[in-house]
Amino acid sequence: MVENRNNLFGIIAIIIGASGLGFGIYSIVSLQSINDTQSPPGQNEHLTIAKAFLSSGYTEGPATYKINFDEKLYDPDNAFDLATDMYNVPKEGYYLINAQFTGLSFGNLMWMNINISNVIQLQVMVHVNSGTNGATASASDIFYLYEGDSVILEAGSNTVTNLEVLGDSNGTLTYISIYYLM
Repeated sequence: MVENRNNLFGIIAIIIGASGLGFGIYSIVSLQSINDTQSPPGQNEHLTIAKAFLSSGYTEGPATYKINFDEKLYDPDNAFDLATDMYNVPKEGYYLINAQFTGLSFGNLMWMNINISNVIQLQVMVHVNSGTNGATASASDIFYLYEGDSVILEAGSNTVTNLEVLGDSNGTLTYISIYYLM
């Protein structure tokens, strides 16, 4: 009879665990014990964040160009250099990079590249519908970067005329945001 009781408790434990109730109780206990202890030094350090954007548009010829950012919204480490339009990685780790390029082109294709240390790591191509001549390319991805790596946003078009890179004072048309994750 004792063996049956142990098997019954085992079955009940499996049912509770499978239903998620066991995990919920464990989570409450774990959160309580975390809140009662002091965080290790450096655990709550502010994450490095940088955002650069284009506040007004400009024109380039038909090729691939580095986007000429002219404003920084936030850059506590001063890692984004507006003179070179380059983010210089201050610390090795995982980074989330969000980028968007908005342009006008009379070709049929525009693209945006996220270039890390002179290598294209991510490329987004956008077909430009005839009659509209404008499009937006955007991308987000996580990259493992090393201290000293450089991040550049490039844009281009297959047009035979000029490519207009659009910007606005709110930083919503053409920008790059870089977040240090860990």
